Amino acid sequence: MKLFNIFSSLTLVLLLCVSCGGSGKKEDSPKKQKVLTTGVIVTDMNIRSSSELIGGPDDEYNNILYKETKPGTKVEILEFKNEPTKSGFYWCKVKTKSTVFKDDQQYNTGWMCYRHRELPYVISEDAWHLMKKTLGMEYQEGLHYLAQEENKPFLLQGIFDFSYSKDLINIKQEYDNLKNDLGELEVGKSWYNRDVKPAYNVKFSKSDRYSKACMARISTPSKNRKDEERNTVNPEYFVVFEQNPQKLQIFHQDIITKKGKHVFSKDLSYLGADIKSISRISKRKKVYTVGYDYYGNYKSLINLNFDAVRVRTLNDKYFILYNTGDYTNYSLNNLNLTTAPEYKK
Repeated sequence: MKLFNIFSSLTLVLLLCVSCGGSGKKEDSPKKQKVLTTGVIVTDMNIRSSSELIGGPDDEYNNILYKETKPGTKVEILEFKNEPTKSGFYWCKVKTKSTVFKDDQQYNTGWMCYRHRELPYVISEDAWHLMKKTLGMEYQEGLHYLAQEENKPFLLQGIFDFSYSKDLINIKQEYDNLKNDLGELEVGKSWYNRDVKPAYNVKFSKSDRYSKACMARISTPSKNRKDEERNTVNPEYFVVFEQNPQKLQIFHQDIITKKGKHVFSKDLSYLGADIKSISRISKRKKVYTVGYDYYGNYKSLINLNFDAVRVRTLNDKYFILYNTGDYTNYSLNNLNLTTAPEYKK
C-alpha cells in the first residue's frame, strides 16, 4: 500500500511538472484556428504581435515580430477584424512563417494590415497573377521595379484598375463575395479570371536605371498643400505603357480613400521612337530647349511653373514635358502638357 501511495504521488508530481513546465509564455497554436483563405501582399509589410501600430523598426518597444519585404509573398489568413482603427487600418491575423520569439513569448501567429481605408494591401492569388501580367512579371523570376520593396501600393492598384474591367479589391472583400452560406470559401471559386489580358501593360524591368515611371508635381499646390478646390495635392506618377503607340499615363492618390486614380493620358507616338526612360526635373532647375537662328542652334530657357519630365527615346534623343499653365486643378482636366526638344551640348 505504501509503495502504491508513493508511486501515485510521483505520478501526480510528474503530471504537474509537464503541465506547468516550459520557460516562458506560449501563444495558442495556429492549428486550433482554421485558415480562412490565402492572400498575397502587394507591398512590404510588418507582421506584429497585436492589431496595433506600436512603433517602427528602430523603436525599442515596438510590437513588430518580423517584416515581409517581398511583394507577392503568400500569407495564410486565420481571422479578419471588421472594424478599422481611427487611422483607417484594417487588420487580419496570419500564420507566421516560423515560430517567432519576442519578449519571452513565442508566436505562431501575428497581425498585419490588409487594407488602409479603401487601398488594398493584401489581395488574392488570382489578382496578383493579373498584376504580374500587367507589369510583365508573368514569366520573370524577379519583381518589376514598381513592385519591389517600399513601392507605392496605390500606384499598383491604380494601374490594375486602369488595365482591367474589374477593380483591385482587398482579400477580405473577395472572401466575403465568394464565401457560401456556411461562411466557407468554396474550393476553386474566384473573383478574377486569370486568363484575361490587360488592356495596358508596363514593360518589365528589375532596374530603375532606365525607369518608365517617375513622380513629379504638375498640379497647383498652395502653402497648406490644398488647391483652390480644397483638395490636398500630392505629386503625380507618370508611367509609360508599352502599347503601340506608347502612351504616358498619369496617376495620383486620393487623399481621402488612399486609392490610386488614373487622371490623364498623353500619346507619345509623335516622338518617333519608343521610350527608353523618363525622369523628374525639379522646377527649381534650369532646363533649356533648342532654338534656331541665322547662325545655327542656340539654347532657350524654359520657364517651369511646375516640375517637368525628361523623356529619353531609344535613339537617344531627349525631350522635356512640362505644364505651361499657371493653374492646374487636382483632376488635371485643364492640364496643358507641352513637349520641347531638350538642348544638349
